[in-house]
Amino acid sequence: MTKQEIQSTRKKYYDESLKRTDSVLDNMDRSKQKYDDALMGKGIILIFLEQQQKGNEILKNLYDKQKDSLRKEMYSQFLNKFRQEILESIFSGNVTSTAAEPTIKD
Repeated sequence: MTKQEIQSTRKKYYDESLKRTDSVLDNMDRSKQKYDDALMGKGIILIFLEQQQKGNEILKNLYDKQKDSLRKEMYSQFLNKFRQEILESIFSGNVTSTAAEPTIKD
């Protein structure tokens, strides 16, 4: 694949992801934390689509309204970052997660 073909395929994937995320957001209760999580995903997708300003605006709004320090830290990791920086932080394992540590039951 050429670089242009890769970029075209990537854009199609992110466009489809954005459509699906918007559909999910349209049907979610805005007062739930899962809504904010999906909205964060939309912000990241927009950054991946080279719509940096729109993506950062969403992430900044989430950051500003958040009271939980862990979530605030999670949102801040993606603020003012470019696609490549986000991918590098994800693949290097330097991203904070809000998921609880798994417990092992006998």
